[in-house]
Amino acid sequence: MNDRQLSNEEKQAVWAWIEERVGALECSVCSNRDWILGDLKARFISELTKARGYPAVVLVCRHCAHMLAFNAILVGVEEPDPPSAEEASDE
Repeated sequence: MNDRQLSNEEKQAVWAWIEERVGALECSVCSNRDWILGDLKARFISELTKARGYPAVVLVCRHCAHMLAFNAILVGVEEPDPPSAEEASDE
């Protein structure tokens, strides 16, 4: 398993985090409540700045394929990146 793939324990932690804070999620597109948790952590990167981006876990609606992302650091399944040399020199 690579470091981008969610382990079974991480998947359980994501579902527990969502249940605790949100409860049953309703798709904003089709109103369905049946979701799949993606197997891989995503990373949203700015094309403008080429920044490292934000790690995320992604839920996919089983009915319409709408995707919903949650910050993987705040959910607790990803550690923050260490600051780059440039960011460290700015401190």
